[in-house]
Amino acid sequence: TPPHFHGQLLHVSAPAATSAASRALRLRPHQPLPQTSQRRECQHGNLVATITRDAKIVSCVSSNSAPGIVGIGPGKRDGDVSDGDCGLAGLGIPRPLPLLLYQENMRGVDLCDQLRECYQVGRPCKKWWRYFLWFYVNLCIVNAYVVLRESRGGSPPAGFNGKQFTQRHFRIRLAQQLIGDYQGARGMERAARKRHADSPLEYGHRLERMSERSRRCRNCTNKGLRHESVFGCKICNVHLCRGG
Repeated sequence: TPPHFHGQLLHVSAPAATSAASRALRLRPHQPLPQTSQRRECQHGNLVATITRDAKIVSCVSSNSAPGIVGIGPGKRDGDVSDGDCGLAGLGIPRPLPLLLYQENMRGVDLCDQLRECYQVGRPCKKWWRYFLWFYVNLCIVNAYVVLRESRGGSPPAGFNGKQFTQRHFRIRLAQQLIGDYQGARGMERAARKRHADSPLEYGHRLERMSERSRRCRNCTNKGLRHESVFGCKICNVHLCRGG
C-alpha cells in the first residue's frame, strides 16, 4: 500500500488500483480521467502516483522515479509494432517514467508469479500450513533458477547441450540431484537381496518361496523325475521340492 512504501526506503514501481491512485492525486469523482497520452502525477516525499491512459486507464505507484519525466519504451522508437503491442509504446507515444520502469522489468506481469506458476511442486492437502510450505519451496526453486541464470549471463551450465537453459531443464536437473541413487522400496529390496546373495556364509542357504510360478525341481530333474515347486534356494537360484 502507498502508506507502507512511503518513508520505508523501499524502491518500488508497481501498478495500483485506480481508486488508490486517485486518492493519492486527490481526484474528485466528477473529474474526468486523462485522455490518451495525457497523465496526472502527484508526489509526496519519495512516492509518486501516476494515472495515465494506455489501452485502458493505468495507475502506477513508484518510489524510484521523479514526476514529469517521460520516454518511449525500448524497441519501439522506430515504430516497430511487430510483437502485437498496440498500446502507447506500440504507437510511439511517450509514457511516464514509472510505467516505463515497470514494463521494462516486469513486462506487464509479475515475473516471479509467472515462473512460480510453471511446474509447481506440491499436492492438495487439508493442513493450511502445508500450503505455505509448498509456496516457499516453489519460491526457493524459482530464486535458485534466477540466481543461476543471472550469474552465468544467460549462458547454459556445463554439460547442457541445448540452446536455451529454461526453468524446465533446471527443475529436471534439481530433481535428479535430489533423487540421487534412490531406487524406491522395491529397488532397495532388490539391492538388499543382491547383498545377501553376495554373502552366503552370513545368511546361509535356506528353502523359501521363490516366486508365484512353479518351476522344475533341480534334484528331481537330476534323478529323471518331473516335479515342479514354487520353493527353492535364492542364493543358488534353483527351485527345490519341499520334501527334499
